[in-house]
Amino acid sequence: MVEYARRMKIDVNVSTNLNTLDNEICNSLITSGLNKLTVSLDGASPESVEKYQKGNNFRLVIENIKMVVRKKQELGSKLPFIEWRFIVHKHNEYEIDRARELADSLGVDKLEFLQGRCDMGSELLLNNREQYENVRPWLPKDEALSMYDYTQRRKKEIKYFCRLIWIESVIQPDGSVSPCCAAWHEKFDFGNIHSSSFKKIWNNDITSNYV
Repeated sequence: MVEYARRMKIDVNVSTNLNTLDNEICNSLITSGLNKLTVSLDGASPESVEKYQKGNNFRLVIENIKMVVRKKQELGSKLPFIEWRFIVHKHNEYEIDRARELADSLGVDKLEFLQGRCDMGSELLLNNREQYENVRPWLPKDEALSMYDYTQRRKKEIKYFCRLIWIESVIQPDGSVSPCCAAWHEKFDFGNIHSSSFKKIWNNDITSNYV
């Protein structure tokens, strides 16, 4: 599927916990032309990772990153671009410097620190105070590392413009087309690819109301 998309000049990005990898899969990731491999690893030690990502094997992920970097070098490929995505919370905020050092030693292309947010499955249905209470047990002690105002108990006033609706699409397992990964609820759907073509859905009246 990745090879086909790349032949059609479609960029392909894959987000993964990278717990499942062998030599064959690793080769395929690189030779397929995959543009970007985002590795979700929220911590720089087994202890911190296990606090938030239950069952995620820190040591295995590190070895698998090494495998991908090594295989890229062997094949003389610049792709995929490897991004380590690190969500900061109270159990790993002290590991930021350690993560930077580890990222440099691994040879990943980018280390991205993200601020934790409340449960995306219900975020749009919660008010400001409810969102804060939802995520409060995970908030870092250092408020500068958080997207929430601890005094006002709500999200900080951040000037942010989300452009994903113009460059990405979200198709759910049942075929429904959603505005984004956070707005997965049926009432927000643009349509369903089992009853209409994607092109018609993406250019229909419902979609135009969002953009």
